[in-house]
Amino acid sequence: MEKNVEIAFLMDTYGGLLKGKNKTAVELYYFDDLSLSEIADQLGITKQGVRDLIVRTEKFLKTAEESLKIVRKNDEYSASLAEIRSLAVQTKTAGTFYDVQNFSEKIISICDEFEQN
Repeated sequence: MEKNVEIAFLMDTYGGLLKGKNKTAVELYYFDDLSLSEIADQLGITKQGVRDLIVRTEKFLKTAEESLKIVRKNDEYSASLAEIRSLAVQTKTAGTFYDVQNFSEKIISICDEFEQN
């Protein structure tokens, strides 16, 4: 996953855990596309200080995801839901009882995986 997209997903999920300059620096850098110098001017710190804030915050966000796996689980649930929808559509146009039964079994299997996770 491209780094900017990855950080955006992580910020959407875990950004509420961030406070102060850490959150501001990452938002200005990734979402407002400001340079380190521009952020440093706004926050009243050095460029190196901004870089350190961003690196530290990225590490925090990635560690939070490694521990909680909310983004990964959301991606898995979205993929499973798309598969269930596809199977349901196929069931509507199934030609035989065997087809309907087969699609139903696949849907049940996906639901069982949800329960296990």
